[in-house]
Amino acid sequence: MYLDIDGVILTEEKGGDERIRPGVAEFLTWATAHMEVILLTCWQEKEIRGKLAPRLEALGVSTGDIGVAPWGVLKTDAMDFSRTWFRVDDHVEPAEWTVVEGHGAADRMIVVDATDDEQLARAFDRVRVGVEIEVRGGVEGHARTAVALG
Repeated sequence: MYLDIDGVILTEEKGGDERIRPGVAEFLTWATAHMEVILLTCWQEKEIRGKLAPRLEALGVSTGDIGVAPWGVLKTDAMDFSRTWFRVDDHVEPAEWTVVEGHGAADRMIVVDATDDEQLARAFDRVRVGVEIEVRGGVEGHARTAVALG
């Protein structure tokens, strides 16, 4: 699973303060138990480990199983299209849509509004259902190795 930080895991409040969005901790706990979770973000790993990880860990999320993927011009540069994946993001560049559509996987892109917490909850539910479908599809262990962010 690929996740973005800004706009998905965190949202900016009035005054510039950032907060972890409702449901993120519970979802990440579930997701890391069922699939590989990779952050697709412009944040540097040092920032993630120093700023974000402690906040998530304080909410009970084990961040040791969450990876970070460096990317070049497009986030799709870091995505592995040979595996099953989902991506949750608040912004997708038109060129990224072209890449994803070229792989026939536009239905795995989930775009959320950075301020709509209910929409984010529905996105997380969509990922859960997608993983359940993959598991029920008869591919044993497939969901655990699935790659899905944001």
